Amino acid sequence: MKSKNYVISLTTASDRREHIQNEFDKQNIDFEFFDAITPNQIDEYCIKFDLTINKTNKLSDAEKACFLSHVFLWQKMIDDGLDHIFVFEDDVYLGNNAHVFFSDRSWLKNTGIDYLKTETFLQERKLSQTVINLPDDRTAQALDEYHLGTAGYMLSQKGALSLLTYIKSLTINDYLPIDQLMFDNYMNHHDALPIYQLLPAVVAQEFILHPTQNTMPSDIKSSRDERIKNKPKRPLPQKIKGELGNVWKKTFGKFSRTLVEFR
Repeated sequence: MKSKNYVISLTTASDRREHIQNEFDKQNIDFEFFDAITPNQIDEYCIKFDLTINKTNKLSDAEKACFLSHVFLWQKMIDDGLDHIFVFEDDVYLGNNAHVFFSDRSWLKNTGIDYLKTETFLQERKLSQTVINLPDDRTAQALDEYHLGTAGYMLSQKGALSLLTYIKSLTINDYLPIDQLMFDNYMNHHDALPIYQLLPAVVAQEFILHPTQNTMPSDIKSSRDERIKNKPKRPLPQKIKGELGNVWKKTFGKFSRTLVEFR
């Protein structure tokens, strides 16, 4: 099977690139840096991919460029005839024996997995009951609810084509940050493929594993936090409904959810 590991990274992010080189070298995992699309290239790539994300006011330029970087890699894998791609962002840490999954693809045979999330936000998530056994005492289960983040995932050709079809069906008002579309809204798409979660996950970002460290601050996270901060306040009834939903999740929801651990 032909596949590649791509790490999305700005050409100017020398510290992050050094971190990634060290992290992957520890386990002799081959990878390629993908030079992330920058805000001044947004219009160019919207034309290339026939997308209108450049016209929405809902996202920052950093979020739009990030969105297009992921789309570029999906199209690239199809054009290059790859069977699978593993995509990473440049602030990730890899778990124990990550090379088992990222250097050898034989474990994917006969699993039926086209779309796999390899990272975790260290949150409890609702998962399907069907368990696929994988090497290194790990498993995969389909996500039954959202699990955000695009710092580690795998796509087959079928998975990439499905996502491209979905993304190209969006209108200007439909655009959201790429992780919300990939690992939340896409699940409600009529042709959506199951999204499997690797358990325990083998990828996690610095701000998840080491929240006080902050050696690799994220421009995208900062712009998203700022946008959320400035978001109009919800009407009181809607706010109360949301708070009640959170209380239910924390008290009763935990019985039907599984903590997606990192190892």
